[in-house]
Amino acid sequence: AMWFLQSISGPANIFDKAWLLLAPGSTARQVTINRTGDADIPLSQDSSISRSHAVIHIAAAEGRPQLKIEDLGSKFGTFVNGERLAANTPRILQEKDELKFGGNHACARLCFQKHVVCASGLDAAQKQTAEALVQAIGGTWSPDWTAECTHLIMQQILVTEKLILALCAARPVVSVQWLADVAAALAAAPTKPRPDPAAYMPDRGEAIGIASTLLPNTARATLFVGRTFIFLTKTQFARVAKILDAAGGQRVLYTRRALAQAPHVEQAAHHLNPAVLVIKAEPLPSDEAELAWVRTVELLVAERGQRTIIESEISRAVLAADANQFCNQNYHAPLPLQNEPQSGAPVPAPAPA
Repeated sequence: AMWFLQSISGPANIFDKAWLLLAPGSTARQVTINRTGDADIPLSQDSSISRSHAVIHIAAAEGRPQLKIEDLGSKFGTFVNGERLAANTPRILQEKDELKFGGNHACARLCFQKHVVCASGLDAAQKQTAEALVQAIGGTWSPDWTAECTHLIMQQILVTEKLILALCAARPVVSVQWLADVAAALAAAPTKPRPDPAAYMPDRGEAIGIASTLLPNTARATLFVGRTFIFLTKTQFARVAKILDAAGGQRVLYTRRALAQAPHVEQAAHHLNPAVLVIKAEPLPSDEAELAWVRTVELLVAERGQRTIIESEISRAVLAADANQFCNQNYHAPLPLQNEPQSGAPVPAPAPA
């Protein structure tokens, strides 16, 4: 967990970095902000910043330390949420407070982040290193991906369920080196810029044949909103539940037994409308009656001039942040991912966490 100052976009904003303020368990400290070279946060490019401008007082605490800001009698002032501070009068800060220094838009927002870190595809040594670094930055290690996770650690991009869920949640995917650099920055004095997760993307290797950025993209969380996926086998129906839920899709189990109340295929066929995607059954059911049912449904789809969807397209659509090619029953012959099985699970089995 850490406090940091995040730059606020705006005209001539010279807060071009996010600045870390405190390491977990640190002793009380002060963070100076002025335009001299020895400031903890130097704003030397702005002539409206005084040589002795402001200081942030940080109390010692294991969890969430209290922060106060004090203007040191600067000429052009220090502001909290638009209100100019009286000189030499500390004010308690709250998360999301907006700070402005001087008269030329040196603006930042105060942020507090708890790190809940999950990993995918790490070997035993890498995992041990990552766990130690998470502890060093005051974070929490999660063996499974949950809604509380803030980062996914990978050394090489592998198409795993954890990766797809992290992308749907718009969480950064970073290498172990990011943890190491955050730990080093937190321990440093003076205050250091917060390492940008975007600069620590794991090696893509040859696992992904999709030319798409894997940086956080909130559009992935609604990628399948308004789409219904029909599954012809129970195994597939359960296997992709987390991913479809994370991307906003709906799923329906459409086996012969599940629709026993519809005695004729024609009576059930109204469910197979153009807004519904039918997932190709893989592997095919061994029961002859169920297999005949699958073939009948596939024929209904084909008669509409559409195609069944390969299950792995669900993960491909998330990777590409695009459902116009993948998971589109009117788009024929999408390119497969390199090194990805052509049938079975939507992603290879997750590597050891």
